Amino acid sequence: MSLPRFSWFPAVAVAWPVRLIAPLLEYVDQQPWAQTHRADDEIIGRFLRHHGETPYATVPSLVDHPDDVPSLIGTRHRGGLNPARVVACWVGDCPADEINWG
Repeated sequence: MSLPRFSWFPAVAVAWPVRLIAPLLEYVDQQPWAQTHRADDEIIGRFLRHHGETPYATVPSLVDHPDDVPSLIGTRHRGGLNPARVVACWVGDCPADEINWG
């Protein structure tokens, strides 16, 4: 499914087309962000919107981002209660032989 172009992109696990890797790195280097700015989901979202790229996500999701585990960049978790950090439909919750990828 395609995702809307917001100012962020869920970046738990991202597969990049090779043609976008160098432009992304160049874009990041050109931004006036503080060195402490580590919001990877916001950085990726801005890049995709700026370049008119449509992001896609698999449904069900191939990875989960449990909200009961602290973030690597120090974002507070809410014991699994933050719906923005919990996958809506994780492949681990679905029997693999019942997934229709078509």
